[in-house]
Amino acid sequence: MVTVIRGGTAVNIIPARCRVWLDRRILPDEELESVVTELNNIICDVAATDFSFDTQAILLDLPLNLASETPFIARCRVAVEAIWGKANVTGVAYASHASRLAASGIPAVVLGPGDVAAAHNTR
Repeated sequence: MVTVIRGGTAVNIIPARCRVWLDRRILPDEELESVVTELNNIICDVAATDFSFDTQAILLDLPLNLASETPFIARCRVAVEAIWGKANVTGVAYASHASRLAASGIPAVVLGPGDVAAAHNTR
């Protein structure tokens, strides 16, 4: 998702350069290198022939990779099912600190509403 675009000095002057920031979350089982390659390929496919660009990962938040049937997740699933009657284990395209805990060897899950639109509010 494009989140910031900067470039140009006036409406009637073609800018020499433009900077575009993209927010592309790394999903479970994806690697940073493959995501960068995918984005570079998309840019090459749509760019003009005299177009040059470079990419740089400026904020890297690792995906939360945890096998879906570990004992820790099984206990979480039982607890959620006891309250809500169902529990879905899935990957999502938003960030949390859980991935950093898991990368350090601390089992972590994100328990939430299942839809990021419902996060951080009272709905």
